[in-house]
Amino acid sequence: MPDWVKPKAKVAPKKKGFSAATRRKMAEGQKRRYAAIRAAKAEAASPKVSKKLADVIAPPEDAKFKEKMSEAMKASWAKRKKATAPVAATPKVAPVKTPVPVKKGGLTEAGRKALSLAMKKRWAAKKRAAEKKAA
Repeated sequence: MPDWVKPKAKVAPKKKGFSAATRRKMAEGQKRRYAAIRAAKAEAASPKVSKKLADVIAPPEDAKFKEKMSEAMKASWAKRKKATAPVAATPKVAPVKTPVPVKKGGLTEAGRKALSLAMKKRWAAKKRAAEKKAA
């Protein structure tokens, strides 16, 4: 009997890889590396503003100006709201529906109905013809 016909002998697979202790050490090391990367990202994301810079960005005199502007805007909006109140109180009238213009060469409503009836008759005739053939 030729060799290529004979069944192959079963060979035990070679054990590859790392031991459980080695895998555990590798996992701990990877966790430490990821923790360090996350800490560096968090530190970079949080902006550090000095007190001097904060004073430059929003000085105390600007707070007073902003407060005055806020009050002026509130008064302006109240005035506008009061001026438009009578207009808002009037009831809205539903718009009148305008007929849809017919395209050139298009069908009118009566033409569409006639076409629909004609198509229904044709379908019914085809259905009857198919039933007669089947019977």
